[in-house]
Amino acid sequence: MPLDHLASNIAGAALHARTLLANGEPLLWACFANEVGLDHRGIDGARRAVTSALAKVPGKIVDEFKWNEEVPRGGAPDLPDDVVGYFHRNGQLAGGYINKCHPARCTLWMLRPNRLHVAQRIDPPEEESKGTKGIQYEMQVRPLEPLFDIPRTQIAKLSVGSSGTFSTKYFLQMELVDGSGFEFTCGSHDRAHHERLLALSLGAPE
Repeated sequence: MPLDHLASNIAGAALHARTLLANGEPLLWACFANEVGLDHRGIDGARRAVTSALAKVPGKIVDEFKWNEEVPRGGAPDLPDDVVGYFHRNGQLAGGYINKCHPARCTLWMLRPNRLHVAQRIDPPEEESKGTKGIQYEMQVRPLEPLFDIPRTQIAKLSVGSSGTFSTKYFLQMELVDGSGFEFTCGSHDRAHHERLLALSLGAPE
């Protein structure tokens, strides 16, 4: 991947992903997600969000509808999720996949021409990551544990989406055949960055 590809450079995602490729199999893009989230959307999800908000300070109700913002539900400052799965009553494929990522640890998401593959990075114990020896270990490719595959036949559409109230933040959106899907930020809210990821997803050269 190009050196200016933020989503592929964080923690060496592309380097890790290539260890899982078969001979000659292309990699379209890869990113590490340290945090994943899940949103229930549509009328049912909105009703549940309002019910939850009414039990809190009224001024926090607006936060319940700010998906993919630095201020999550409940109003406590936090970091945004790198990958958000969303679903609704009649479309729950993405929710089932996201649930396979828990307990949450660093996950690798990699798109190939025929599937989206997700694996979990196996990190060393914390005590082994300290000191000079640990710093050297950090530069190595970590072992990966496969979690699941999403066949390309389940991916209905790829596009660049946006969210935000006071500032527009962009992400790569992957919609599945049942209307559920995923939003990828993985380190960047820049529109040009995600338009490039979209082009790679559709087969553009690196």
